[in-house]
Amino acid sequence: MEASFVQREHLEKIPPIVEFVSATLKRSGITPGVLDEYFRTGFCAECIECRIRLTGHELLMLSEDSAPDEKQTSPKVARLRQGYCARGGCDSYFYNLSFQDLPNIDWPKLLSESAVTAKLGSQDEIGKSLGLFGAQRHRLLATVAIGFAAFILLFILRQLYLGGSIPFIREPENFRVDH
Repeated sequence: MEASFVQREHLEKIPPIVEFVSATLKRSGITPGVLDEYFRTGFCAECIECRIRLTGHELLMLSEDSAPDEKQTSPKVARLRQGYCARGGCDSYFYNLSFQDLPNIDWPKLLSESAVTAKLGSQDEIGKSLGLFGAQRHRLLATVAIGFAAFILLFILRQLYLGGSIPFIREPENFRVDH
């Protein structure tokens, strides 16, 4: 396949882009047979490190909202759903999406519009997730601080009960024995 347009994307952005491409092609009036052929030969993704290729059909399986059937899902798609490269052992998170020319479709323009709308949506999601993460982090720090304070308090009470010395609080007793 000779790509007319190539765009590098993070793994988490691939499913919305594939859904956008699919919806755009369906709206453009392309027949289902041509659409199927395009996803077989005209649209693919390739890892920038290990160069593993995914067909348009595999990318469609990745973007489907329905619960995946584990027996029908390829191992490559399963790894991508988990947020990893399709090839085990590869640490890349970026893929080159390749688009073949189609009449009346300007991929750079359409994908830039998609990126603008995705960026607006993703900023809201990021804000929500950061707020949630910040609240969870704050709660965790408060729990750790309370646990540490309880430990110190129990240590001091134990030392008072047993008559041991408490550093910085109680002076050690120096006994003199008379002979």
